[in-house]
Amino acid sequence: MPGLREDLFTNILDWNCNNYLAVSLKQTVYIWSAEKGTCRRIRVNFSEYERAFLTSLSWNESGKLLSVGTNGGEVLLLDAERTKLLISFRSSEKSHISALAWNDEAFCSGSVAGNICLHDERQPTEHVTYIGRHRSMFSLKFSLHNYLASGGSDGVVNIWDIRKLAKCNKIEAHGITKALTWCPWRSNVIATGGYDEDGSIKIWHASTAKLLSQTKINSKVCSMIWSPEYKELVTGLAGPNMKNQIAIWKDESLDNLDLVGALCQHDGQPLHLALSPTGTILASAGSDEIMCLWNCFPSTRKGSEDDIFSPLSLLKTVR
Repeated sequence: MPGLREDLFTNILDWNCNNYLAVSLKQTVYIWSAEKGTCRRIRVNFSEYERAFLTSLSWNESGKLLSVGTNGGEVLLLDAERTKLLISFRSSEKSHISALAWNDEAFCSGSVAGNICLHDERQPTEHVTYIGRHRSMFSLKFSLHNYLASGGSDGVVNIWDIRKLAKCNKIEAHGITKALTWCPWRSNVIATGGYDEDGSIKIWHASTAKLLSQTKINSKVCSMIWSPEYKELVTGLAGPNMKNQIAIWKDESLDNLDLVGALCQHDGQPLHLALSPTGTILASAGSDEIMCLWNCFPSTRKGSEDDIFSPLSLLKTVR
């Protein structure tokens, strides 16, 4: 995957509910159908600056719309089915858009400059609502209850109430917080990973900022995602321990995470992770310009959609 940047301030991989995997490289979004094995692309035209590139993307809940961020502070809303640009939201600060996250018909963007903004796709104009600031933002994630978590270079995880457009809690998580993800089956629980000498994975109660568990791994955590069916946490690690590996952790107790196994294929940092809509296939993309598909969560349900043939059926399970 030539053009995949070794840039911590990017989030360029996402898998939607209709089984389409999107990745942005340079000035193009590639959308791959996991069922058909076909790929189409959307070329974004940049007129204002020459060294422009795409920095982040995120699907909406229906899987029809795709929000895309640029290094020039522009946020684009694309109709993925018609490969058409719908709206362009422009930022006055023109700062690198490092993260995007959807919530119903609206989505939030976060920039390296620290601004968090709310964009509503139902608005016919380029309407942007300012929410708050977070220093040098790495990631944004919505919970199932409409709370937004932001992580940045200051190590803090801020929890935002989007309905009130206000910050409701602050968690002193790590020295640098690159990765975070909400637990899909436990309300108000969030996992964070330290991209620094901290070298740990922590699980928190977001409402109270109470630390529930801490697992020392002596490795920088650059990405993470939960497996809802297996109740396991997947982390992309940058070293020194388990360098450039993807580690899978079993969350059997609130005291500590138990290592299930490690996936070893990347020669660079596995910066991006995405899970298929069935929850069975994991996609990873690294700074080595390689994207991998891992059949690491085979379905435990009989007669599931995974039994239908697709190009992913050719993958050998890692279990």
